[in-house]
Amino acid sequence: MRRPLLVALLAGAWLLATCGAAGAHALLRDSTPASGASLDRAPHQVVLTFTERPEPRLSTVQVLDTGGRRVEAGAAAPVDGNPLQLRVPLGDLADGTYTVSWRTVSRDDGHVTAGAFAFGVGVAAPTAVATGQAAEAATPAPSPLAVAGRWALYAGLVLLVGAAATGLTIYGGALPAGARTLLVGAAGLVVAGLVARVLAERSAVGVPFDDLFATSTGRGLLRLAAGVLVTAVAAAVLAARPVSRRRLVVVAVAAAGTTLLHVLAGHAAAPSSVRGLNLLAQWAHLLAVGAWAGGLVWLLAGLRERERPDRVRVIVGFSKLAAPVVAVKADGTVIRSIGASRR
Repeated sequence: MRRPLLVALLAGAWLLATCGAAGAHALLRDSTPASGASLDRAPHQVVLTFTERPEPRLSTVQVLDTGGRRVEAGAAAPVDGNPLQLRVPLGDLADGTYTVSWRTVSRDDGHVTAGAFAFGVGVAAPTAVATGQAAEAATPAPSPLAVAGRWALYAGLVLLVGAAATGLTIYGGALPAGARTLLVGAAGLVVAGLVARVLAERSAVGVPFDDLFATSTGRGLLRLAAGVLVTAVAAAVLAARPVSRRRLVVVAVAAAGTTLLHVLAGHAAAPSSVRGLNLLAQWAHLLAVGAWAGGLVWLLAGLRERERPDRVRVIVGFSKLAAPVVAVKADGTVIRSIGASRR
């Protein structure tokens, strides 16, 4: 008993000792020239380093003189060997103050961030930011459509994971009365959530669908769409016959797979020395939420049946299911908090 505890403590100590600063979205970490820098000679390029990988095709960098004229000699492009950096070449710059305005879309979560900073050539840059520090960035709040889509997708997956968990472990492969309504509703939620997320992402990045789907962010949405389609079909098939252990297994696999695709399109998938641990912890956490919260819905649905002689057995069965699920959820939260600091 002591040896596993010692191993767990040593593993936790290693993660804490070797972790770096946590990151969220593609925020500006530093730049060359630095924010507030005063240069004797004009630079030939501006290089921006972000906390997460920017999506080059969806990100823009503009360098403006005091008259608002653009002075870049080309579009922003990734730096070879460093996926966190974007560079933009410059033309011949005269003495004066220049403003760098940037807008990025994170490859890891699809979120948009923007900011600006200034530097001077032959003059002092008019900024309160100290030399060598990155300027503050702004992350627009998620749109109501994006929030609604995320919650709808979550709710649908939670109901389907809960159906599989309780149906296979408590109800013996036969879902309770009202299963058809809940299953059809869950399928509708995951589809509506996906549509809302795609529309919200397209609106946030401001590009046509063809351009969006040609990026890694868009391809992640396409993979998620495939998972949602399979999950919705599996739920509809189960709704046609809620007394089928085999169909419950199919729903379980489809819902779990779609949940993993969602995790792969988020912060947990960012490059890290513990990326696998981050993905596993996030996935386990979401599945545990589904089994607990979604399972509770199905438990109440079963208890509402008037002629159900096995109510006590059902309640006891759910309590046995809930205990390990809550433990997994708590462990997943701790691991995600530690693993997030590695990004």
